[in-house]
Amino acid sequence: MNDYDFFDDGGENAWHSGKSDMEKLILEERDINTIYDSDVLEDIFHNFLDNAEFEDALKVAERLVQIFPYSGDSWFKRGIALNSYGLYEGSVLSFEKAVALNPSDTETLLK
Repeated sequence: MNDYDFFDDGGENAWHSGKSDMEKLILEERDINTIYDSDVLEDIFHNFLDNAEFEDALKVAERLVQIFPYSGDSWFKRGIALNSYGLYEGSVLSFEKAVALNPSDTETLLK
């Protein structure tokens, strides 16, 4: 790494190399039912979305809603996953629930 290259990510597989062993195992086995950490779940969710694995992203979003049913952000992620998966009616309902739980969230209102 160059001393001045602060954004050197170490190559194409840097995303996996920067993750803990637990996160690597979770990504390989995709067993999200044993995870209760919202940050880990959100990382996995975004990874699935980035890789167009919408069915898996929806499973993670459902897990977030299961653990955090009163979180507008969880319902918002569920709406994104449903929309990406092509289930538009469910997506609208999830976005409405997200707005109902957090009506002042401008990000949700703009989407």
